[in-house]
Parts: sequence; structure tokens; C-alpha cells
Amino acid sequence: MIISHIVKFLSQERKDPLRYLDACAAPGGKTTAAIDSLPSNSLVVANEYMSSRASVLSENVTKWGFPMVVSQGDTSRFKKIINFFDIIAADVPCSGEGMFRKDSEAVTQWSPALVEECVARQQEIVSNLWQSLRPGGYMIYS
Repeated sequence: MIISHIVKFLSQERKDPLRYLDACAAPGGKTTAAIDSLPSNSLVVANEYMSSRASVLSENVTKWGFPMVVSQGDTSRFKKIINFFDIIAADVPCSGEGMFRKDSEAVTQWSPALVEECVARQQEIVSNLWQSLRPGGYMIYS
């Protein structure tokens, strides 16, 4: 997982705890990979929009044993948290083209309208999160 290397690079000069948000976190692999690269006592918030996926996220990060906040809901809630997070990771929903080679159903579901829908959703998510990023903080967008 490249996320652990990115987080380690971004936090290498910091010894004090960081505030890290994984905004599209399920099933939790990116969150747990980032945890291992954060300074000790960092605050980690893992959020997932879909309740069924949030349950899996909660279960997976609990097994990791690192105390963190797991939330479920729309990223618009983070608009109220101004200049707070040092690092925000947003692995936003996509149109699935990367799955074409291994999932024939992904090919049949694809359409230009789906791409436009994903673009709008990605823009909304980033817009919702942007205010929560502290000045000088980092957003990891994928």
C-alpha cells in the first residue's frame, strides 16, 4: 500500500501527533497502512459513507488495535470542522475502468453518464473536505 509511504514521507519531520482523516475508508486497509506511518498518539478518523461498508471498516480497524474514531456518513459533515486535519486521504469513488481487465460486469456497467456522475461526486467530496484541512496540511487524493 503506497499510502503508508506517502504518510510516512509527509510526517517524517513531525514528532508530535498528527490529525489524520481517511474520508472514504472502507474496508480499512488504507487506514491501517497509514496508522503504521503516523507519529504515536496521532488522532485517526476513518469515515465511510455506506453503512454496510462502515460496519466492515469498524470491524477491520478494531482488529488492528489502534484507538481511532470510526464514523459513517456524508463528507459534508466535515465542512463544520475548520482547519483541523493535518492529512486527509480521499480515495474517492470512481467509474471502475481499472476493473475492466478482470470483471466483465464492470464493462457492462460503464457509461459516459457514470463517468460524469463520478466526476461530480469526487468534486463534491473534495469540496466538503477542503475546509477541514489545516493550512499547510496535505490532501492525498486518489
